[in-house]
Amino acid sequence: MTYIKEIKPEQSESKVIKDLIDHIVFDEKLDNQYDFLERASIFAQELPRSIREEFYHFKRYEKYTAIHVKDNPVLLNGVQPTPRKLIEL
Repeated sequence: MTYIKEIKPEQSESKVIKDLIDHIVFDEKLDNQYDFLERASIFAQELPRSIREEFYHFKRYEKYTAIHVKDNPVLLNGVQPTPRKLIEL
């Protein structure tokens, strides 16, 4: 059976997430996937504490198949599809 943990960020947390996404999406230096991967763990530390804690527990205990972040602001500004030039890792 598949268990999905749903979490819903507070409004202030959603703003932090959206600002972080905007920074990543619009920073041309991060267009290179290797540059992004180099900095991804640093960006992850900028997520709100409650989100980081959920992902930590997910990684540590594997009680769920997936985490669904509800009302996630990722697609509100129309984030484009992954560029085709990127190499699958």
